[in-house]
Amino acid sequence: MKFCHIIMDNLNTENFFHVTSEINYIHKKDLSLQKNFNTNKIKKSWTNFLDFKNMKYSQLIPANKNEKIFFANYTGTVKAINIYTGTKIWEINLNNLFIPHKKNIKLAGGIGVSSSDINYIYMGSEYGIIYALDINNGKLIWKQKTLGKILSIPQSTNYGVLIIYTNNGFLQALNEIDGSIQWTKKINNEVFNTYKYDIFFVKIFSDKVILIDNKKNVIALSVYNGETIWEQSINYIDHKKNNLFYSINEKKDVIVLDNKIYVISKNGYLFCLNSESGKILWINKSIYISKILYDKNNLYAIDQYYKIIAINLHTGENVWIYNQKLIRPNYRHFAIYHKYFIFLDQNKYVYQININNRKYIKKEKINISGNIFFMNIFKNYLLIIAKSGKIYSFNL
Repeated sequence: MKFCHIIMDNLNTENFFHVTSEINYIHKKDLSLQKNFNTNKIKKSWTNFLDFKNMKYSQLIPANKNEKIFFANYTGTVKAINIYTGTKIWEINLNNLFIPHKKNIKLAGGIGVSSSDINYIYMGSEYGIIYALDINNGKLIWKQKTLGKILSIPQSTNYGVLIIYTNNGFLQALNEIDGSIQWTKKINNEVFNTYKYDIFFVKIFSDKVILIDNKKNVIALSVYNGETIWEQSINYIDHKKNNLFYSINEKKDVIVLDNKIYVISKNGYLFCLNSESGKILWINKSIYISKILYDKNNLYAIDQYYKIIAINLHTGENVWIYNQKLIRPNYRHFAIYHKYFIFLDQNKYVYQININNRKYIKKEKINISGNIFFMNIFKNYLLIIAKSGKIYSFNL
């Protein structure tokens, strides 16, 4: 499981952007590790538990709706917890409903949450079955067999359909109410195994489904019928480096903001595309991006040297680079909370840094049992899942 959440006309060199302007570097000598600390302690709000063994085979990312956080594991257990108190609201094991005393149900893709008033959550399995549960009581509403293993997070739309992407390259739309299949589109010919879950990111933007195929194309399709609206290749040769650039990096994610689509290439370059036409607007080739987040002003990337780079959403220019040598954050555990960066390093220190001036606000070690498996922020709470199965909530 990886966090999460995230989840581009013809190439023209005039669209390429290579950083040549002066960059504002923030060095460690400019920072104070003591004077700017917030003395308020991060308080543990609650703990809970769910067996997360074998989770390396799945992409079951926690989701929230209506003051509930939903968790699921590979072996079929689904749990709803009150976001404020950590109290269990309901818990079910899908194995007990269908295949007791046999193989586990192998949940792999999820958790999707309905974007309407339907109030369902969705999960898919390696057996190609998608399940819809009522968020209030965990009751199974429907299940549907699809054309392949469901390794993506099911994506709800505002048009009454649920979009899923299978490991053998089928994109399918299901009726959110009863699970009936509305249309099917073949995207890829390659069949991916169960160890490549994060290749199946799909995003919904307005009435479009945005995804990446195995030919390194970004594709926009109609949510109504699956017809292709546009297709843009970001596969090209950089003769200076003699490298072939691919449309997918380790995250394979797609970010859609304000009619723009942002995709990271395999070797870490950032592409920006127009969501209506697929035209490449700019490419930032200055860094190797490992992780990226955003707010209303900038994209924020962490590169392979643990620098944080602010990138202008509209121009692709680097705004500033935060080059702090004293810390080594684990880029998989990195989030934005209001005007702050929140991240964890390998030693379980929580760092809180002001985005505007890159000053330290807080550095605090938290008591967690086992290695960190997942981190995100829900409302005002820092949620951490350890590989031990412990779920921790800290009040920010």
